[in-house]
Amino acid sequence: MKRYAWLSTLITSLLLSIASVNSQAVPDAQVLWIEPINLSENNGRSTFPQVVRAPLSGDLHIVWNDDSPGNPEIYYRRWNRATQTWTPPSNFSASPWRDEMPSFWVSTDGKAHLAWTRRYMASEGAASDGTDILHRIWDGKSWSVEQVIFHNESFLPSSYGLLLTEVGTGQVYLFVIFGGGFTYTRWDGTTWAPLADWNYTLGIDLASIVVDGQGHLHAAGFGRNSGTQPLDRYFRDAYYSVFDGISWSPAVNLSSTDGAAQDASLAIDMDGNVHFVWSDLGSPYSSESTKSAVYERVLVGTTWSANAEITAPNDGQSVQDVEIVADESGHLHLAWAEGVIIENRTINNDVHYQYNDGTVWSSEEVIYASPADSMNVDLAVGDNNVYMVWEEGASDAEDVFLSSTDPSIKATPIYKAFLPLVVRGD
Repeated sequence: MKRYAWLSTLITSLLLSIASVNSQAVPDAQVLWIEPINLSENNGRSTFPQVVRAPLSGDLHIVWNDDSPGNPEIYYRRWNRATQTWTPPSNFSASPWRDEMPSFWVSTDGKAHLAWTRRYMASEGAASDGTDILHRIWDGKSWSVEQVIFHNESFLPSSYGLLLTEVGTGQVYLFVIFGGGFTYTRWDGTTWAPLADWNYTLGIDLASIVVDGQGHLHAAGFGRNSGTQPLDRYFRDAYYSVFDGISWSPAVNLSSTDGAAQDASLAIDMDGNVHFVWSDLGSPYSSESTKSAVYERVLVGTTWSANAEITAPNDGQSVQDVEIVADESGHLHLAWAEGVIIENRTINNDVHYQYNDGTVWSSEEVIYASPADSMNVDLAVGDNNVYMVWEEGASDAEDVFLSSTDPSIKATPIYKAFLPLVVRGD
């Protein structure tokens, strides 16, 4: 790091703050983003980051996978808004086994929940084979010790998919996804309830869940592809289902035309309409389409809109990691990674963003472009600001980057002491 990099960052933040105030006078002006901050900065692989903004304190919580200790672990940092500082990167799992795929949620009562999967084998020195789901909670002052939510006596070939959400104040649910089915448990304030029976009736892998004003759960997931060619069985379509408090509706294939879905996400706007977005990787092996874009369908009442292309669908393009969220006003924010496919490999992925004020989608912005790949984008919103994290770098040395429209967010200065140069005589 340059000796005066912290001063440059401070000046940049001040200029961005002034520019942000000026831009607010022009409704159609593009928002300004701070220079990306490297939050992991280690020699390992820092991947699959998540960012969550605490609604009461305004703190930012960031978690990610990290193998810098030599085995997969869950790492964590927090932006303390009161002190305007970052906590140092912390290993929150700290075990000799495979700790992976965290899910994070800050409930409206200010408590933060972190869940993840741990896998271990007797052949590698563990007491037995097993796969656990673990949990830690932040009460606003300190983190609890880890608690085992569920223990499976088998070593699973992959981690559970985990989704945390909230239904009503403090009513936190954890959905567990595996092999085309899912189950769930609820936090009662001190412990988690036993897992419910596994549900395989929908036939989809859940990818995103949002809750509406009536407490209904809206879910996006992946299921069987609609194509007829033999190779299409390796691809998936994006499906939607809603839980009304009694039962799940039959899963509806929303992406069945021209493409195989790569990622899916959904959000609810100011009018209560459900916006369902997905991306198509544009694989040359798909018999439906080699084009790739971000697509959208909107549920107004009981009717879905036609398939709309938010971005231009181009051949040889790779659009993935799509994420949509709604802010306090019900306005929508969309981010994704976009690159190109060369020799059946996705390269040159950059971070993109769009905004919808309730009328139309804004023009597309490239938030960060670099020679390295930018992947696995995640979004959070709050207090009229947007926060974005992603993994950046070569496929064996990724770091976690953050950018935001909040000019107060800054890198923590790193001060280094330099010993005086001593010239020794013969």
